[in-house]
Amino acid sequence: MKKIKHWLQAIGLFRGFWLVSLIPVSTGAALAWHGGARFSAPLFALTLAGVWALHIAANLLNDYYDHINGTDDHNQVITPFSGGTRVIQQGLLPARSLRRAAIGCQVAGVLLLTLCAAISGRWSIMIWAPLGVLGGLFYSGAGLWLISRGLGELTLGAVFGPTLVSLGCYVQSGSISNAAWLAGIVFGLGASAVLTINEFPDVPADELAGKRTLVVRLGRQRGFALYATMIALMPVCILLGVGFRLFPIGCLAALIPAALGALIVARGERPLRELAKQIAASRNTIVLHVSTWALFLAGIGSHQIGR
Repeated sequence: MKKIKHWLQAIGLFRGFWLVSLIPVSTGAALAWHGGARFSAPLFALTLAGVWALHIAANLLNDYYDHINGTDDHNQVITPFSGGTRVIQQGLLPARSLRRAAIGCQVAGVLLLTLCAAISGRWSIMIWAPLGVLGGLFYSGAGLWLISRGLGELTLGAVFGPTLVSLGCYVQSGSISNAAWLAGIVFGLGASAVLTINEFPDVPADELAGKRTLVVRLGRQRGFALYATMIALMPVCILLGVGFRLFPIGCLAALIPAALGALIVARGERPLRELAKQIAASRNTIVLHVSTWALFLAGIGSHQIGR
């Protein structure tokens, strides 16, 4: 049982990795439904399972490469949202086991998406499979180390935003709507904001390991300004979507969490230095991201039921 708990810790289950993938895939499926497609629960389940497998692989590889490059070994500041899962540092699992498991999950993810393509007859679904594999490989290692080149935040936002929202929409409808692209930007910004604020506690260790995230490159002040811009643009995109009739009017409910975003930004000086405030800012940003998604889906659902 302890071994199982260690693996659950390694894949990020206790940090809610499953929710990070669920948000964009379900948003795309909901927008396809809103656009007139018939919702297929089996195809949705296969899509989500494939994405979860690729996401698990990326998490395992991130821990593996952060051990190889010394980032997590340098890090003495551990929070519920940053600092790695620590399974390698605590001697709970060997690094090589994480790498092998990551490869296995990548294979499983590709096979699940292949099955989804075969059942639906939409073989273009397979375009997304290599994107998931390569994203997991290059994000924190495999020669490119995108997070250290100031590209990790953009990569994560692109994957957990437009890429996965468009996949969720395409699997259900066979096409990608303008609404899906715009919603992808909304939730990509949210995912990038979560990553960016989570980088603040890791700054000293990242600097020691040569891991040059955007917060390290820009400095705390400008890094926080970037984060604030991300969460400020989320409600702007939602308003545009409703204004251009891409999203139903009920999606305006998703603007409510913007008040929390304004509060986090207003307290911007404190998250920069104090660990307790950094943790609170991370937690509140996750709440902002998840509540925006939940209210956005509720807006779509209320419109469909009211038809």
